[in-house]
Amino acid sequence: FTPEPFQYAFTNTLSEEESARVYERYHIPAPGSWVWGGVLANSTPGHQATWVDDDNHDRAPLLFIAGGADTIMPAGMNRTNAKKYEKSSPPMGHRERPDCAGCSRVDRMKGWTPHPVHAGEFFRSATPSGHPFVRVLPPA
Repeated sequence: FTPEPFQYAFTNTLSEEESARVYERYHIPAPGSWVWGGVLANSTPGHQATWVDDDNHDRAPLLFIAGGADTIMPAGMNRTNAKKYEKSSPPMGHRERPDCAGCSRVDRMKGWTPHPVHAGEFFRSATPSGHPFVRVLPPA
């Protein structure tokens, strides 16, 4: 990513100046194949690396956390994905924060707190003691 697409994807709630500082600090040069693999997954035959079995009844509890200002995984897409798991037997939850960009580093810069309370509450209620998938620490 160059600075402009980086701002659109990760720092869209920041000013151009703030975004440039974040870009210089956190961007990592990488090949674009990871982007195109997801974009073209629906038009490529067979299971792709991005394929997910949403009918897996042996999965761990699953919590979707959406940010309303997130441009990589928009809140509407997050809601759609969560609905795919509603009928599976393991617990599933969905939380949404309309003003959140979805990038925890940027959200903290704007003064927003991350979602550990929601996640902790969800996993404590969704995971019986001794469950093999998740170890939930007690609240601090």
